[in-house]
Amino acid sequence: MKGNIKLFAALMVTLSCMPLVACDGNGGQINKPNATKITLYTREFEQWSKDWLDDMVDDFNADPANEDVFVDVKFYTADTYSEALKVARENGKAPDMYISPHSDVYNLLSSHHAAPLNDYLSQAAIDDMVDSVKEMVTYDGKIYAYPWNLEPATLLFYRKDMLSEAGVANPPKTWDELYSACSKIKTTLDLGEYCIGLPLGAGELSWVTYGMQQNTTGGLAVDESWRESRIGHEGYRDIAEFFYNIYVNSYAPTAALTNEGYTYIVDALCEGKLAMTFAGAWCVAEIYDYMPEMVEKIGIVPIPTKSGDYSKTTSSNGGWSFFISEESKHKDLAGKFINWMFTENAERTAKYFIKAYNSKAPTSKSVKDYLDTVQTEVPSEWISVINDVASKAIPEAQYPYDISLEFGKILETMQIKCKDNTFAALYDSSLTTAQNNIAIIMQRATYPTNPKYDYEGE
Repeated sequence: MKGNIKLFAALMVTLSCMPLVACDGNGGQINKPNATKITLYTREFEQWSKDWLDDMVDDFNADPANEDVFVDVKFYTADTYSEALKVARENGKAPDMYISPHSDVYNLLSSHHAAPLNDYLSQAAIDDMVDSVKEMVTYDGKIYAYPWNLEPATLLFYRKDMLSEAGVANPPKTWDELYSACSKIKTTLDLGEYCIGLPLGAGELSWVTYGMQQNTTGGLAVDESWRESRIGHEGYRDIAEFFYNIYVNSYAPTAALTNEGYTYIVDALCEGKLAMTFAGAWCVAEIYDYMPEMVEKIGIVPIPTKSGDYSKTTSSNGGWSFFISEESKHKDLAGKFINWMFTENAERTAKYFIKAYNSKAPTSKSVKDYLDTVQTEVPSEWISVINDVASKAIPEAQYPYDISLEFGKILETMQIKCKDNTFAALYDSSLTTAQNNIAIIMQRATYPTNPKYDYEGE
């Protein structure tokens, strides 16, 4: 036993003295004896996305210009990622870099986990950021993240063949047109098939509807000061009635048709279980990865709005950003990697969006310009819709999520209780409950103020 312990100790000493090794991009290895190792924590997404990031890290490590740094990337599944970050921070081993949703920026800088990037990004990198993207990650004149991509959360995917069979000439632009289309489509469907798929449950409804809320009411659930609830606005009643009408007429399923719920709801569309569905832009890649034969049968447009006005916001922009940990001792080297990956070579950075089948919108002007020159198998009208919707989209809400959840609960009530109650009775009751709960949330000692609101100028 003692011999084994000694052997193990000797092995650990040997390993600790070994030089860092990086791939050369061609399957070989190179030593980096003078490099400083920095860590990157990231979520696992699709396999192609993981492969792309692995290749990028390998190429960075193999680049002679980066002899002073070695990036070690660690992937975590969706259900383990947050805990891995938490544990690393609590043990004084926070990664030098990590990814997080755009909507987390304020929480991360407030909790001292996000370092400002201004001193680590090149001026060219800062100038190259799309203006709306830069605003999304900027507080008090400091940039706290470099957005990786923009993903419109709500688009309307539809089956051209199923609409045609029902005599629906064009995808609906207004809610009334959607009701009309659904009434025609319903007569052509078999058991287990539905006219349209929508987000289900308060959790999905709370964030998938951000764009709908902005379009219909001119804002979100609280005003810009985060002090006053807005869900009493008439437009919120209209949104709730939209969901009520869809469900009371059995146009949409009340249970998820896919294991991933809204995330990959487009699978049900491809399988013919849905004629139309709300879905996120990322579903374009899902179609190409698993059911490319369906591309010719599918169209994509912005979601229907009450008035049919597509000139305004119809979606929020989800997506992920790269952060440098405030706790990192090597922020300059982490910044070197972010500059290299996102800003120094548009063609290199654009490979991600090409591999994603243009299902995500770029965050820098140079990459957007480069992508405009690239031939792709993805229908040009799909790309145009995604980019247009993304350009008008709002960021996901920064105020406490449980406020968003209160409106999600109202919509969930419309889904599960519509067959037993009138709309007016359901809405009035659920609105009162939500307003009371929001008032309680706002009274918490930890309830924040909006860092971008001028309270002194009120």
